[in-house]
Amino acid sequence: MSRFVAILCLVLLGLTASAAEPQQEDYARTAAKAQRFFDQGEWLNANAMYLLMLNERPAVTETYAHAVVTNVMLADTAAVTRLFEESMQHNISFDTLLGNVQTLSTNIGISDLYERLLLTLRNHFTWMQRGLNVYLLRYYDFRDNGPEMVRYAALMLQGKPGDVEFMRIQARGYMLQGMFADAQHVWTEILRDHPDNYDTLLDLGNYLYTSGKKAEARPYLQRAYDLRPTPYVAKLLTQF
Repeated sequence: MSRFVAILCLVLLGLTASAAEPQQEDYARTAAKAQRFFDQGEWLNANAMYLLMLNERPAVTETYAHAVVTNVMLADTAAVTRLFEESMQHNISFDTLLGNVQTLSTNIGISDLYERLLLTLRNHFTWMQRGLNVYLLRYYDFRDNGPEMVRYAALMLQGKPGDVEFMRIQARGYMLQGMFADAQHVWTEILRDHPDNYDTLLDLGNYLYTSGKKAEARPYLQRAYDLRPTPYVAKLLTQF
């Protein structure tokens, strides 16, 4: 009897394996088609393939990321938000999915895709608005978009006044717009509460130095050098 049971188990395992192989092959073919359509910018066809893939394997971050990109390109905001909701239901990290989409948008060379996605999510997931504002702020910082850097930094500082990261982005946003006095004011505020913030010491010292205000620049550059002696700052200090 035990021999019969063992043989039966082997037969059942063989049947299961033989049934699984065609399914795996079908999935692989669908994935290959999806990638081909995606690479060619055939967004409708790519989206159809990714939906088939998610129907079969609904917890794959990379598939969600590709599906999100296709739907952003199709301007289907309802589908985009639905995909994020479904991904969270399958325990896929919101941050991880966003990161995957950002990488994809960079790889395909569509610079504003990630911004469009963030704005769509910000309007839909109102309970996540503050977190999405941080993503937008850092995106605009990366893109050197001075006006939006200042605007979103101000939004974030309303809820978290004195945050050094947000203030530094705000100051850089002012600099990109040529609003030097405003940038200097923000740097001064940072150093009032964080007198040993190396990057801000260097920013303010460099700004004053290049503005011809060497006497004002020296204390900031000297303090930066004391904290972190570098050849660059040492060279500046020798030119006073």
